[in-house]
Amino acid sequence: MRGLSAGADDAKLGFVMAITLYVDESESQTPAVFTLAGFAASPVGWRDFIPAWREMLCSIGPYPVDAFHANRIDKGEPPFDGWKPEERAALFARAVDILADTQITSNLYAIGCSFVIDDMLANLPSCLGDKSTPDIYERCYRVLFYNILKFSPFMGVDFVFDKKKKSEHKVKGHFDRVKETSKRDSAMVGTLGECAFEDDRKVMPLQAADLLAFELRRRAWDRKRNDSLPIRRTYQRLKDVFKKTSVDARPPYRQRIFRCYDNTFIKNLLTEVAKPEHQPITEGDVTYLWYHMDAPED
Repeated sequence: MRGLSAGADDAKLGFVMAITLYVDESESQTPAVFTLAGFAASPVGWRDFIPAWREMLCSIGPYPVDAFHANRIDKGEPPFDGWKPEERAALFARAVDILADTQITSNLYAIGCSFVIDDMLANLPSCLGDKSTPDIYERCYRVLFYNILKFSPFMGVDFVFDKKKKSEHKVKGHFDRVKETSKRDSAMVGTLGECAFEDDRKVMPLQAADLLAFELRRRAWDRKRNDSLPIRRTYQRLKDVFKKTSVDARPPYRQRIFRCYDNTFIKNLLTEVAKPEHQPITEGDVTYLWYHMDAPED
């Protein structure tokens, strides 16, 4: 199986690459939006990212901080309550600078899933399970899981999530079941690595995931509240840096898959499944469309 390696030259040679995907969540109420998102890179890429991120936390703003937490930075909550708005904006900007720097991570992939809860409840309530946070989390995770391999046929994808006790058993249960099943599929053997849950205060790639999840969730939230609100500068920069995934992409890779499940997606889905060419529609057909049919980003 061919894949992408940590460096552009290796990618051209077709070396297989193991990657680690770091994932964090962000949620809001009124309107209710839940987002799970993260970044994937090779171990070499994450090795160089960590000191750059640590240096940012020590050099930007009036005093060093231990961790990047986008929601706290945005609201000026401790430990960022002593920072001026322009200092907090500078921290967001520097974080994106690091993510954009191909000298730090030559290949970096961004992936995210947002559920606009009110739209889903109004149009397709069964897709949210029992509507609890663990069920919503696990369903967002499945979107990431079934889309991460669209970037490239990676080998040995490790998933690392921020610790969320109520959701861990559902996510780990699904991951372990699919990994066990994959052992009997020659095309999937070796594709999945490990699934772990870590503290985002200590694991810096999870802080980058926190930034992405916040920006994707905030954009969906703003758009739902008032679609005339301006796009946040950080969100737009992330879209400028990370291009939509494409078979024609060339290294160094900065690719993205951002999926937003809202009124637009659900209405398009219902229209698609009703088309004569899909009849009789099977559960597998619906599942494929749910995970892979075009979904709006914003």
